Amino acid sequence: MGSADASYTGTGDDGQDYVIKTIEKTPDGPAAEWFCHELAELCGIAVPHYCELKMPGAAPAFGSRFDGSAITDKVVIMQLLQGSLPVSLLAERISAIHAFDLFVGNDDRHLGNYLFVKSIKAHAVQAFDFGRAWTERGWPISALPMPRDCNTMEYIAWLLMHHKFDHAAAAALLQRIASITPQQIKAIYANMPSKWCDRNLRNDVTRWWSTQARIQRLNQVALELKNGRYK
Repeated sequence: MGSADASYTGTGDDGQDYVIKTIEKTPDGPAAEWFCHELAELCGIAVPHYCELKMPGAAPAFGSRFDGSAITDKVVIMQLLQGSLPVSLLAERISAIHAFDLFVGNDDRHLGNYLFVKSIKAHAVQAFDFGRAWTERGWPISALPMPRDCNTMEYIAWLLMHHKFDHAAAAALLQRIASITPQQIKAIYANMPSKWCDRNLRNDVTRWWSTQARIQRLNQVALELKNGRYK
């Protein structure tokens, strides 16, 4: 289903199908998914519908709803990514998603982590799978720049063979992150199942959000986008 970290697929009592990630398989994955999906929505990054799933006899799980309108044909997906089939604001969205990935330390954005859904006139792109971002690999997250051989950097280089990087869209994304308050971050964690993330880590991240370190992280991303190979 496009995610190596998923534990199951299953049908909820709402009749919808979900790709399911559990703390039993990836202890820090559901918290990373929840935080990044919530943050993405605050920043205007489109993501699939997601929710907390109450699993029988197990801890709450992270569920990403399966969208039957999503394109699954790999040939068509490659045509969409290359721009030979129409996608609304594709270069703009790819650029914004990349800036977001740099901020949250997501080094695993490969071509299978873009979701294309049918829209009124063409297709629209969404970002999914943040299971290897943010606090999933410890806190604080790794400093920038990202390694050039990680999926995120290798595949953005491939995408930029077909599209011009939209620096204005990336800058706008960083401005949106800069406008998010510590209270909003606290609310993200308050809505997250307590078993996914301990109180000390929640408090550490919330405090970090109000420090100069967050501004430095945003400046690091901006510097990477300025000095990197983004044409």
